[in-house]
Amino acid sequence: MLANALLPFLLVFNYNLFVLGIKILLGYLVLVALSAIIKTHSMLVGILSVPSAFIQLTGYGMGFLSAWFQKIFKLRVYRDWE
Repeated sequence: MLANALLPFLLVFNYNLFVLGIKILLGYLVLVALSAIIKTHSMLVGILSVPSAFIQLTGYGMGFLSAWFQKIFKLRVYRDWE
C-alpha cells in the first residue's frame, strides 16, 4: 500500500496525477468488493473485503520494507521467539 502513502504527495506535485491515483484506488476497491460479492453471494462479505484487503496489503508492504531496510543497512533484528 505504498501507493496510498504516496497519494497525498501527488497532490503537491501534480493535481492530475492525484486525481488519477484516487480513481485507480477507488477502482481497485470496487473490483475487490465486486469480486467478493460475486464469489460468495454475500453483500456483507463484499463490504468487509475492502478493509481486509487494505490490512493485508499494508502488512505485506511493511514486511517488504522491513526486510529491505534490514538488507540494505545490514541491521540485526532481535526476535524474541527465535
